[in-house]
Amino acid sequence: MNKNPISILMYHSIDYEPKGSVLRGLSVPKNLFYMQLFVLKLFGFKGLSMSELIPYLEGKKTGKVFGITFDDGYLNNLENALPVLKKLNFSATCYLVSGNIGGTNHWYAKKGVLEKKLMDQTD
Repeated sequence: MNKNPISILMYHSIDYEPKGSVLRGLSVPKNLFYMQLFVLKLFGFKGLSMSELIPYLEGKKTGKVFGITFDDGYLNNLENALPVLKKLNFSATCYLVSGNIGGTNHWYAKKGVLEKKLMDQTD
């Protein structure tokens, strides 16, 4: 087992949220997302998906790596995060809401949040 901790960055929405929005703390604007990952790349780190991170977590590989995950499967992950990941040659894991593929984040509706589209099987 790897004795060196490996950080895993967890994101939700890669999009701008207005002040006062319940989702503001769960959203990162695309330019800030790029800056966060770019700085890590400048320091020699490589962002990996969870499957690519396994050998590092098991201690079979070493290197300056970190994990990147996205919760909920927002379509904006595909539209806004994927180009950044490609540009920096990073990868990530996206966790989808299993019963809601192609739907929206309706679970925030009671909090007055505008619904955001989730990825579907064709995305």
